[in-house]
Amino acid sequence: MKKIQVSAIFMLLVLLFAAVGKEATAQQICTDPINISDCTNAKCLGECQRKHGPEATGVCPNTIRCLCSYPC
Repeated sequence: MKKIQVSAIFMLLVLLFAAVGKEATAQQICTDPINISDCTNAKCLGECQRKHGPEATGVCPNTIRCLCSYPC
């Protein structure tokens, strides 16, 4: 019985440390709307990466606005 309790405590500790480690490595995502005439996703992505680095992404929700997402 004592062996089962030790195993259960060990498993709980492993799960706890895994959850804490996952939170510590999560990155916040920032957004930046950019006005672009005749916005296309390719043009938007290029502008976002030029402005915020290679990890940035961009999409056009309409034809005049580009929405960039990038790690803060």
